[in-house]
Amino acid sequence: LGMQSVNQRDTMLDADFVLFDGKQYQTEWNLRDRFGIPPFTTLDTRQGYWQHRKREWTAIVGGAEGRPDGLTFDGGGTGEFADAMAEQPQTSIFDPVVCEAAVRWWSPPDGTIYDPFAGGPVRGLVSAILGRRYIGVDLSMTQIHHNRRALWAYEEDPTYPVLDYAPEWLRGDSGDLGGPPCDMVFSCPPYGSLECYSDDPKDLSTLTFPAFQRAYKRCIGNAAQALLNDRFAVFVVGNYLEGGTLRDLVGLTVEAFGEAGCEYHAELIINTAIGTARMRASANFEARRRPARTHQTVLVFVKGDAGRAAHACGPLPSRLHDAEAG
Repeated sequence: LGMQSVNQRDTMLDADFVLFDGKQYQTEWNLRDRFGIPPFTTLDTRQGYWQHRKREWTAIVGGAEGRPDGLTFDGGGTGEFADAMAEQPQTSIFDPVVCEAAVRWWSPPDGTIYDPFAGGPVRGLVSAILGRRYIGVDLSMTQIHHNRRALWAYEEDPTYPVLDYAPEWLRGDSGDLGGPPCDMVFSCPPYGSLECYSDDPKDLSTLTFPAFQRAYKRCIGNAAQALLNDRFAVFVVGNYLEGGTLRDLVGLTVEAFGEAGCEYHAELIINTAIGTARMRASANFEARRRPARTHQTVLVFVKGDAGRAAHACGPLPSRLHDAEAG
């Protein structure tokens, strides 16, 4: 059954774009054929192949189910700009293709992934479909219930393979809890007050920036302690505006992991869709000369030796028979 589900996982998505699809080696040898996504420091989500892959994943794992509406924009104001903003997606959804790449590149097969800021169901479901054990922590029991319903919907579909390890979502504060021993820490933390998830006083999105810094470092310290030696941690972050003040979440994350004993290993940029940035840029740039942000940052850390951590993740296919065997 385990081998059958592995084989099903490899074929459940459209064969036009399957990471590590060995058939493509027969006609062309390039980085996208070999790795699915070229391992450069820029990930361009606007490319056609990326959007195609994202649609495939979204059909399987969903997207915004269970996420409250209007987290980023309060819908206030009047006029043409406010009306246009109201028509745009107002809650951030984690990109499942980013998740797929991170899990395949920086976690061992059958490894355990710990997510101290779980949020929606995407990272848990994608990790589980790729054969990893996923344990996510979130303060919101409502969010956890929605995530579990997304899992049940997946499990009830007979066309999808049986999961070797069902994702787990636990209610709690990752600043207080010690995470489980894990082979990868993988998360997308709250961007300060940019999105307000609840009125819970422990919710990082409710805190002033000095309090946010202290709580955030505590969460990262606990996660790093749970991470096994010679393993990777991956955080997807972005700087954000608190009122008119730019907050350096990227630098804070690097500092926090460094204090927790993890080495700053790599940085990638995710070029995101323009979306509401076109309207925000039009409204704000002339007044303040501040460009609208259209990227996120992937920060990769290693606890221990990077070579041994890479070895633990297993070989990436470099020959046809390696890809077919995987």
